[in-house]
Amino acid sequence: MRQKMRIVVGIDGSPGSVGALDWALREAKAHGVTEIDAVMAWHQPTGWAIAGNFGVMTPPPDDLYNLAQTQLHNVVDITPVPDGITINPVVQEGNAAEILLSYVTELDHLVVGSDGHSRIADML
Repeated sequence: MRQKMRIVVGIDGSPGSVGALDWALREAKAHGVTEIDAVMAWHQPTGWAIAGNFGVMTPPPDDLYNLAQTQLHNVVDITPVPDGITINPVVQEGNAAEILLSYVTELDHLVVGSDGHSRIADML
């Protein structure tokens, strides 16, 4: 028996990822999919720090997690969702490609946008 189709969307806050979520929602509606996982990965880059009066500091992981979570919810909150479809926001620490590929083993569709860096990456 065939497993029910799942859709996972990689979100990074870019216009491309917003478009990917819109496309995934249209596909979900067309194929009777009721849930979409919207996944945002984050990590603390090696060697990144803030120089200030107290020396070199790296932002706490909780701050980066919270920033990623806020950015993901900002994308989800502006996206019109058809009735009967739920978006499950997922924020996970690690390499984006590895995290998204870890979902591929059990799903039919992986959707990503095409235009580059997130606001978090731009800040770094």
